[in-house]
Amino acid sequence: MTTIDRAETRRRAQGAIDAERRAAIGPLTLSKARPVLAPREVIALLDALTRAESQSETRRQQTKHWKERADLFEAKMNELDRAYISEHGQRSRAEDEQDRLKSKLARRSETVSRLLEERNNAEARIQAVRELHRRFGVYEHEDACTDTTDEHREEHHHEDSDSTGEYYCDQMPLYAVCDHCRNEDGERADWQCPTIRALDAP
Repeated sequence: MTTIDRAETRRRAQGAIDAERRAAIGPLTLSKARPVLAPREVIALLDALTRAESQSETRRQQTKHWKERADLFEAKMNELDRAYISEHGQRSRAEDEQDRLKSKLARRSETVSRLLEERNNAEARIQAVRELHRRFGVYEHEDACTDTTDEHREEHHHEDSDSTGEYYCDQMPLYAVCDHCRNEDGERADWQCPTIRALDAP
């Protein structure tokens, strides 16, 4: 029921009350005739007005209830949004940290690979130097060997590395020299030479 309907209902109810009063005190001369309602109609109108006001209060309470529900729903949605943003931010930071660790691991792996390559190259060069400065044994001539059996001569007597045709017995060592280094006389230097001593130094 609208505000205009309520006002009209109240006006008509007031008219009915005035009519009852006039009936009680006798007829009056009125400049204009006004509609008169019976008491039952007045009661019905008042009941209708009461019901309308009650329904209006009910609607107001329902509106308040659903507004509160909507506010709670909106608050829950905001909470979920904040939780999602927080979780997404933490996940993003974790992914960034993972990428940083992967990059760091890749750099270390490259460093390790480079160091291993440098070590292998250094070891190869050292080995090449050792092969150049190898130990050369000097032995007694075969004439000084007292074992004259064919088996001994075949196994232990070897021709000079300079291919001079002379044979020496490897069971009668005299001393060792470096096969690469030479002294002032052009002879092989004593073993160990300075180069090997440098390589073997702790």
